[in-house]
Amino acid sequence: MVDTGIGISADKQKVIFEAFQQADGSTSRKYGGTGLGLSISKEIAQILGGEIQIKSELGIGSTFTLFIPVKHSTTGLVNTEVEIEEVKEIEEPINFNTPFKIEREKNLLLIVEDDINFADILKDYAIEKGFEPILAHSGDVGLDMAISQVPDAIILDIMLPVMDGWMILKKLKANPITKHIPVHIMSARDEKLSKAKQEGAIGFLKKPIDEKELANAFNSLSNFSIAQQFNKVLLIEDQETQSQLLAQQLLDRGAEVTQVYSGNEALIALDADKFDCIILDLNLPDISGFDLLDKIKADPARLHIPVVINTAMELEKEQMYRIMRYSEAMVLKTDKSNDRLIDEVSLFMNKLNTKQKPTTVKEVKSLSTLEKALKDKTILVTDDDMRNIFALSTALQAYEMKIVIANNGREAIQKLEENPEIDLVLMDIMMPEMDGYEAMAAIRKEKKFLKLPIIALTAKAMKNDREKCIEAGANDYISKPVDIDKLLSMMRVWLSN
Repeated sequence: MVDTGIGISADKQKVIFEAFQQADGSTSRKYGGTGLGLSISKEIAQILGGEIQIKSELGIGSTFTLFIPVKHSTTGLVNTEVEIEEVKEIEEPINFNTPFKIEREKNLLLIVEDDINFADILKDYAIEKGFEPILAHSGDVGLDMAISQVPDAIILDIMLPVMDGWMILKKLKANPITKHIPVHIMSARDEKLSKAKQEGAIGFLKKPIDEKELANAFNSLSNFSIAQQFNKVLLIEDQETQSQLLAQQLLDRGAEVTQVYSGNEALIALDADKFDCIILDLNLPDISGFDLLDKIKADPARLHIPVVINTAMELEKEQMYRIMRYSEAMVLKTDKSNDRLIDEVSLFMNKLNTKQKPTTVKEVKSLSTLEKALKDKTILVTDDDMRNIFALSTALQAYEMKIVIANNGREAIQKLEENPEIDLVLMDIMMPEMDGYEAMAAIRKEKKFLKLPIIALTAKAMKNDREKCIEAGANDYISKPVDIDKLLSMMRVWLSN
């Protein structure tokens, strides 16, 4: 549609498609109308899978172009006054479950933002985070770059000239080449995270953006991209509905998933193919998940395949010990949603991938200092929650430390008597039979343990916790959830004394 009216300035072209908006927003505007027409037209176009674009100059007029995807053979519509974008039928089938991935040294990040200054800020931040950024300042250019460059991640503003972010996102997710790219949405409007997720984005940032939120967004993009490098996942789950839900979420993240429903099927799949990750339910119809894990890890070729244990079982101490024998396995808490499960898998993959990355000279020097202080040290981990013990033990074993385990304060004292070589104690506070305060006080009464470093761990995080822990006999204190990097630094200090 073309008119020769007053035209619309470039800065107003963004807002006229919003409900109750006109180019002249004053209370005494010259022209009537509710400001709903273009908003309704835009929504109808999107429902039909199309869009409306505008070209306009002040004092000259405006051209509105409606694009509607139709089959190549459709007749009649091409004679209307609107322009039609024809979509040719695909001649060869495309595997929609296989991600289109380009191998690069760095993750390529496409930033689609029309504010040039803010785009440059994002660009500099992306470089700091290890991305290789490319910029687009309008919607149409951003979409073209996404299709031609196939970036590893996209940061996408909503309010863009020519084509808005929602339409770009819709087109990206409909295209088999770009559907697997993680997209983080930004907007100054009160958009909802639920809408962003529903449309296929992995997150939403509200402008103005603070540094912490920006850091979280970049971390999620990094984790998502890294997770996609582990393309082949073996999903061992006997409940078909649960298996289908998990498989679909993994597929949406770009993974290639093989589903099996029993232990024997899993062993056959492992003999036939190589996998980057295994998700294992412990309740299987033909074989115990624990026995299956033993069989998987008995093969040296599979020893370092990460296994994520996903179970509704309440694990006993002996069962947890059995899993803990394998450093490349982890246990997830059972009260999390499938979304959270996939996030945990991504984070786990991120940790494994980080270990494999080459380090700089400065990092090597720092790691060398840390490893020298920690290597071959014997650590007593005292906690009544076996999941916490597993998480801590796995992290510490990566630095070649030896782990001794106690489930309460009384056991901790017993283990110290049985293992005089213990170099440091990690002591939980809230435990049955004898809590951490009582245990530390009892330990300090023994002359031989007066100089033994004890780091207290507590989930209470109350104002006077540190003072109470130190008073009871701790050398230091760290709150839960434990920041592993902080804990390792703390341990290095006390083990170096």
